[in-house]
Amino acid sequence: MSPRNKNILIAILFALIYPGLGHIYLRSWIRAITWFLFAIATTILVVPTPIMESIESGGVSVIFTDAAQLPFEAYIALAAVNLLNIVDVYLVAKSKYQSTESTSICTLCGRKLDPDLSFCPWCTADLE
Repeated sequence: MSPRNKNILIAILFALIYPGLGHIYLRSWIRAITWFLFAIATTILVVPTPIMESIESGGVSVIFTDAAQLPFEAYIALAAVNLLNIVDVYLVAKSKYQSTESTSICTLCGRKLDPDLSFCPWCTADLE
């Protein structure tokens, strides 16, 4: 697995944990804060007040029992925010790592060069 694909996968895994974490990994601070606040706002708007109050008073142990009482629309809204966040993390990571790829080509073998290496990984020619 290339470092580029590894970084994209790590960013997506962070995004699965909570919206905004994948953007933090990619150092896209404004997007991270935006997605974090968007997830909180969506939760406040779609989760009914009695469930929110019981979660606030009962803590983490109540989350799983009260989650069964959520309306279907709340599940859809929360899943949509998470899915859109993951897609955005993927697009940001892809554009970030795609723009840093090398466009230079080895003069001996004609293959793409890695900008982090001082030699061609294909033909081992020394680069200056």
